Amino acid sequence: MMRFFFVDPRTGNINYKHQLPNKKWFVRGTKTSDPRKADQLWSTIDAEYNALAAQQRSRSRYTDSKDARREKFWSAVARFLIVRKAGNGGRLPAVYGSAMRGEADKEVVPTSTAFASHPFVVVRNEFLIWAQEHDPDAVAVFEMGDKNNEHLFHMGLIASYFVVRELERLQGPAPITVSTPAIPHAPAPIPPDQHTLQDVFERWTRETNPAEATKGDVRRAMTIFTAANPVSDPESPRTVEQITRKHVQRMRDALGKRNLSNQTRNKRIAGMSILFGQAVNEGWIESNPTKGVKFEVKDGDRKKREAFDRDEIKTWMRHPCFTDHQFDAYGWSEFWIPLLCLWHGSRRNEIGHLLTSDIRKIDEIWIINIDGRVGGGEGKKIKTAASRREIPLHPKLIEMGFLRWVKTVPPGRLFDNCPIERDGSIGCISKIVRAQLDQVGADGGLSLHSARHSFRTFARSVEPSIDPGVVDAIVGHAPASQGGRYGDVPLRTKLKAISRINIGALPKPYETNRFL
Repeated sequence: MMRFFFVDPRTGNINYKHQLPNKKWFVRGTKTSDPRKADQLWSTIDAEYNALAAQQRSRSRYTDSKDARREKFWSAVARFLIVRKAGNGGRLPAVYGSAMRGEADKEVVPTSTAFASHPFVVVRNEFLIWAQEHDPDAVAVFEMGDKNNEHLFHMGLIASYFVVRELERLQGPAPITVSTPAIPHAPAPIPPDQHTLQDVFERWTRETNPAEATKGDVRRAMTIFTAANPVSDPESPRTVEQITRKHVQRMRDALGKRNLSNQTRNKRIAGMSILFGQAVNEGWIESNPTKGVKFEVKDGDRKKREAFDRDEIKTWMRHPCFTDHQFDAYGWSEFWIPLLCLWHGSRRNEIGHLLTSDIRKIDEIWIINIDGRVGGGEGKKIKTAASRREIPLHPKLIEMGFLRWVKTVPPGRLFDNCPIERDGSIGCISKIVRAQLDQVGADGGLSLHSARHSFRTFARSVEPSIDPGVVDAIVGHAPASQGGRYGDVPLRTKLKAISRINIGALPKPYETNRFL
């Protein structure tokens, strides 16, 4: 397979290009036109390519064998239950019993987003989050397109659950000895006045009703903490009352060995801090052991990642998606979702969850309705109460044909070809945007979320700058001052403000007759 550096004719920078086993191209920008500096980056980029290529090759053995996929998937489900049992004081969390109770006789698998709180769906989502960290091949198998994968998970989880429960019954207070497989000694029971991390998690979710994405972040943090403090280590804590700063430091050390940014590492520590904060509120512990534990994030690096400048947006808009309407798997979603985020400072998931009925007129003003309520058969998510708002549609989007395109979409989700992931997010577009930015040689730290920060930057840079309270009302941030929380910003005021925003580049407009 070919591997080479090439010079981007637009920027003059030297880029890395190598074909992956799946025949797609792996492209990375070096952000330099100096051949010597580019050569110094060769080994780092090559290592990233080799890791991805090895992952693709290892998964290829599952592509043509349904039996291999089932064996892999069911063994991962069984291992997941054993880990959950060990990490919860030797007993499965209560939600697992709720998930299994009565499910064994059901033919219909609860998969709809309308049943996101169903215990069975909760357990399935926990498994997939765990697998992303510990067995990504199992996730890949689950996503390989078999129509009955949900049903396979259903059967595998139920079977594994009852096996684990039967082992618990056989062990009793004095575990028996069996030849194959050997049943591990059960740990001592959790004292009735102490609490596992799962107990804290369930109390936190019940009292705060957090968004699915936030729960997913906290679950990931719990998984990393548990892996850093395994139950096999006699010094590892089994209850939140036993956790000390030393155990948090173990998690920090484990995060330091992972290929993550310091911001992401701090996010994982913050996930544990949420749980410890809940435990403090309950009076179960006296103080939060994560206080002061973090990784350094340099301000210069953070600012570079946060926003596009106009030249970077111009470079992005040179991608064939925007110049020639050449799309990957998600069609016009790849075109409109980034533009809606850029021109309105909106969050990816807010736009990805829109319904066709959310694009409508109020007082002769075309608006985007972001309400977080259920409609059209799909559950919509918002991050906070301040996120519920009506945004005037930017006149430039109307000029580019957005309303003409909306008329071609059947009633329901506006971007129906973008799957809603199990935590309620629309992650596919972030991956597409990252690929677009890589292909045009953009800064490797930029992402779709950078568009949201760019909107605020552009709002401050116009003369005179747009009132921060109006910007908050447009992007869905809670006002900084107490006084700003009283009263609403009129729709026409928001339209006047948003019309002054200019991202500095226009793509090729939508053409209703492009296929005629």
